[in-house]
Amino acid sequence: MKVRSSVKKLCEFCRTVKRRGKVYILCTVNPKHKQRQGISTIAYESPVYVLTFFFTLAQNFFICFFISTKTFILFLLICINHLMK
Repeated sequence: MKVRSSVKKLCEFCRTVKRRGKVYILCTVNPKHKQRQGISTIAYESPVYVLTFFFTLAQNFFICFFISTKTFILFLLICINHLMK
């Protein structure tokens, strides 16, 4: 089965089926025509979670709470850059 963002009927025997919110193309003649509509993983972020990190830099304590993975990665890059100096 092929997973595609846009599914189309490839022959006259292909039929469209919608199950559990996904669109499927099923073919009775050619099994290679079987397709499923995929979901976009870029449209949403991973589940929200809170991470707590404690860093000691030059006798200063930083308590950082991260809500998304993007801010977490950005903060790690800043800390690594600061430690390399």
